[in-house]
Amino acid sequence: MANDSGYRGALAELAVNIVAPTMVLMFLSGDDWLGPMWGLICALVFPIGHIVFTVISVRRVSPIAVLAFISVLLTGGIGLFELEVHWFAWKEALFPLCLGFAAVASVKTRWPAIPTLLDPLLEVEKVQRLLGEKGETGAHQASLVRATWQMGAILVVTAVVTFAFARWMVVSPTGTEEFNSELGRYTAASFPVLGIPSAIAMAFVLRSVIIGIEERTGVDLDDLLK
Repeated sequence: MANDSGYRGALAELAVNIVAPTMVLMFLSGDDWLGPMWGLICALVFPIGHIVFTVISVRRVSPIAVLAFISVLLTGGIGLFELEVHWFAWKEALFPLCLGFAAVASVKTRWPAIPTLLDPLLEVEKVQRLLGEKGETGAHQASLVRATWQMGAILVVTAVVTFAFARWMVVSPTGTEEFNSELGRYTAASFPVLGIPSAIAMAFVLRSVIIGIEERTGVDLDDLLK
């Protein structure tokens, strides 16, 4: 049941954040329908509503939610104020770039990126105890730092690729039906072209950390999960 719920939730997120905005931008932004301005506004209502609903549901504002909200608002601002189209590519690259720098900077904080992602899944006290008994605490900490740098590098590369992809896909002047249509195609294509490869790369980084934990503790992952 939990897997079914997660699957339905993922499909709902795809529908709200990608499918619905894409359909509005590509097919309802013509002068015979909503027009470029209202088409863009209606398309952005879906991701904005999803972000607000998520924040209200979990009763917590995460940095990623804030960045996503700002990113959507900037897209609207670029289109509605008819700024130069190249600003859209810069805006798109800004999101993964900020996440990449934040991941690297987190090494020096109380909330390093990799442990923050893994700790909710693992019996942290048990892992720390086993690492201490084996004398592997230092090696484990070094692997976390290395993985954090790798994740930061993945996000920076994603930012560069995102910029190039956005510049290639979205070229028409803002405030036009053509801009909205290209934005819709970009929205539809960005998930398989940008999102999935970066997610796979980060999954490999996390997997390497988990394998390292198993090797250093001598315990299978199933026995370390909460």
